[in-house]
Amino acid sequence: MPNKFESSFDRAAELADDLREEYDKCLHAKEVSDLALELTDEVFNKYRSILDRLARQCWEKCISPYLPAEARDKTRVYFPIAKDEASFKSIMGRWRIKDSAESHDDVLSFLESVQPYKAANNRWLVTLNDVAAAGRHIGLILQKRVEEEWTIVKGAGGGSVSWGKGVTFGRGVRVMGAKIDPATQRTVPTPGVEEKREIRVSFMIDGHGVNATVFTRKLDARCRKLVEEVTTKFSL
Repeated sequence: MPNKFESSFDRAAELADDLREEYDKCLHAKEVSDLALELTDEVFNKYRSILDRLARQCWEKCISPYLPAEARDKTRVYFPIAKDEASFKSIMGRWRIKDSAESHDDVLSFLESVQPYKAANNRWLVTLNDVAAAGRHIGLILQKRVEEEWTIVKGAGGGSVSWGKGVTFGRGVRVMGAKIDPATQRTVPTPGVEEKREIRVSFMIDGHGVNATVFTRKLDARCRKLVEEVTTKFSL
């Protein structure tokens, strides 16, 4: 990871740790605190800022030198996160690439390849962008407390398997050596196998259906990977 971004990632990680500590308190209080909402906003905007700085450095290295001064002064450069091709072209239009003496197809091709509309595994960018934008322009995005029943089956050897709502088993299925009764979806009593059910509580980001705690844990790795790809590909 280039040193120019390391301190920002360190600070983002500190904020994420603070957020997870606050979430633990919220679980006991059974509601999302105002502080948790504030910290969520700070975490998301910190990672959004990292990507915007990355975009700016890419523009300065690859595009700015080929622009006339009047076009360069009119640019609005931030990392493109678009839900469709038309939106992507609109965002990239603000980079003033059409005024450049070069085509920059390599930059456009790469940035489009990581867009949410190009692949499902890029959808995390939509959540990042929406939550960060809401905090800046609308208000802190809401989070809902969700309770879900999970089944945990432990085997004699110490291993375990767990599943939540929406998972069903048909005939002939065994878990940790125990048969699953398709009528009850419970294990048939089996020596050495223990089954229990528990209620797990999580906070879901409103409108996105993702667990806030889990999502913030993944943000760091995903943003680091994107920074590494861009800095390597375009020698930033």
